Amino acid sequence: MKRYLLLIFVVGFSSSLWLACGNPPVESDGVGTETVAEGVSEPPADMLPDASEAPDDASTAPEATVEAEPVQESPPEVVEEPTPDAGEPVPESEPVPEPEPKTCLDGEACNALLLPDGTCPGRCFPQPDQLTCKGTVRHSLCFRNPPQQVNQPVTVSGILFEPGPIPSLVTEGETKTFTIKATNTTTKPVNLPFTYSNSFSWQLIDASFKNLTSFDFKAGEVKTLTVQVRATKVDVFSSGLSGSKIITLNFNRIGSLALSSAIGFPPDSNNITCGQHHFPTRYCPTPQCSQSRTHYTQAKCCNNVFFPGAECCSSADCQEGSCFDGICVRPTPRSLGNTLPIGNHRILVVLSDFQDIPHEPSKICTNRFKEFKSRLKVTDFEAYYDKLSQQYTGRPAQKYEWVVLAGINTQDFNPNGDKSIRGMHTALESYLVSKGCIKGASDFDKRLIISSNLDLNGFTGYAVTEGRIAMKKIDMYLFAHELMHTYGAQDLYLNMGGKLQYLFDLMGNNLGRYGVPEFGVTWGEIMWGDTNKNGVIDVFEFAVYPDSFVVIDPKAQLSAKNTIELSADIAAMEGGVQKRTLLRRWKIELPDYKASLTTVPGRTVVFGSNQVDLDDVRKKGSIKVRFEASFFFTDSQFKRKELKLSVEKVIQVSNP
Repeated sequence: MKRYLLLIFVVGFSSSLWLACGNPPVESDGVGTETVAEGVSEPPADMLPDASEAPDDASTAPEATVEAEPVQESPPEVVEEPTPDAGEPVPESEPVPEPEPKTCLDGEACNALLLPDGTCPGRCFPQPDQLTCKGTVRHSLCFRNPPQQVNQPVTVSGILFEPGPIPSLVTEGETKTFTIKATNTTTKPVNLPFTYSNSFSWQLIDASFKNLTSFDFKAGEVKTLTVQVRATKVDVFSSGLSGSKIITLNFNRIGSLALSSAIGFPPDSNNITCGQHHFPTRYCPTPQCSQSRTHYTQAKCCNNVFFPGAECCSSADCQEGSCFDGICVRPTPRSLGNTLPIGNHRILVVLSDFQDIPHEPSKICTNRFKEFKSRLKVTDFEAYYDKLSQQYTGRPAQKYEWVVLAGINTQDFNPNGDKSIRGMHTALESYLVSKGCIKGASDFDKRLIISSNLDLNGFTGYAVTEGRIAMKKIDMYLFAHELMHTYGAQDLYLNMGGKLQYLFDLMGNNLGRYGVPEFGVTWGEIMWGDTNKNGVIDVFEFAVYPDSFVVIDPKAQLSAKNTIELSADIAAMEGGVQKRTLLRRWKIELPDYKASLTTVPGRTVVFGSNQVDLDDVRKKGSIKVRFEASFFFTDSQFKRKELKLSVEKVIQVSNP
């Protein structure tokens, strides 16, 4: 199997893994990933970073489109780009024989385009759209970590302390009295010094030992200790699995006893009742809640389980697309997705500012993939990703060709410039072009720079448009996280859901802390599911190596607002079959009026009377429109190609 050419930029690092990132559910062109503790300042809305323990993502709501019979255009111009030396190819895996065509069941999707009779020539995969808890449900919340034993008896210096009945949940505002049975199990008197403390969530009203500093027991004596407390601050989201410590008795570092219970929300007309418990529709406990990710602005109660941050219990809750693990996913990848996870990809990796890598700028154009393959954990990454691809699509993951450049410092290419992800990528591209290493950014599907000199707004990893990734350290799962952003995935750690149902997921910022990261929600967002419910896994509806473009369903309409509205969509032809394409931008030009706009295919554009002679349009009853677009992709031989569209159409104009 050949590898994508991946160019990685690394500056000032020591060895470590690389992979991860995330972004928020807002329109933006960047997302970041944190590898720091809670409380990191929130990044600007247009740049969401990645975190090893936090999420990030950006999304763009696609416009609805209506498909029509395609019109085959004149042969497009295809420009081949030269391919620089890349990582060595690896042997192709043995192909798996396709089964006999069959009809997929309801709730399944085929990993190939359906045959004319509607049967699947590949394999059928379940498409679950019900949000369920994959961990432990307690107090109507879904916890991924296993519960811990609490309120258990302990023996200290021969004194057996046995807590009495303690509920696992107390309602905020309630006052409770708890007891502890203390028994001297020895045949001698015991003096046991102690201190005690209570948590901020509980107010200590009274305790039988309030004024004591030690317990005195006669041989075999039994005492009953009491403590009265009031639940003052809800902590069920953080402590609902095992409870927060009501009060703790510490015995001179030789032992301790803690009473634990969680505090839940009281019934309220503004709260959601879910199972036997109550939750606010929106939650922000502190002014900085969005920074610590302890808030949510939406939530769903699904089968008596409350999921903060979730949008849907099933696809019936989604206005468009389908429900994947509680998130409504549209049929088009989010705005950061510049390619789909299929076919061949070339990746550029640049390592900069590493103290243990000799400074050799004269050798910057040398591909050092073999030298750094192990350090970058390329084999582990490809195995991880291939396993996921097989799990969700039954197909091997896309093939990567890696280009790894190293031996430079920030001073070589950006001594006084902006150290943001955009500033560093722009400076590095100019530097590599000037040295003859690359022709330009279009040589690669993805570009990664790794440098300790990056300014990522407090994040460890970051992704923006055009497949650009930046990381402050080498980390395999951090890279995987950030890479998923460039395939269209969003961060799942930006609200309370990241601490509950999404805690173990890659985009929930699990970078290995909780074992091998899971792929909740992401499998749908990168088109490994059937979002449009047509029976085909989405990624197989897209052209991998397109031959040409076709303009679909062009329309023009004069409006009552004295404007003209134009709309059209685009498809790709591949092997004589019309398929979807991930073309992000195209230009719509009106040559007769010297007016043009760049927009998203499928989106309606509006020209006003100051741009177009509308009286002339009414007189003609039609309008000449030119559609122009350019699309770069890596072909089956790992050659970079540019597919161009430039076609004029005369479109009949309808009146309001």
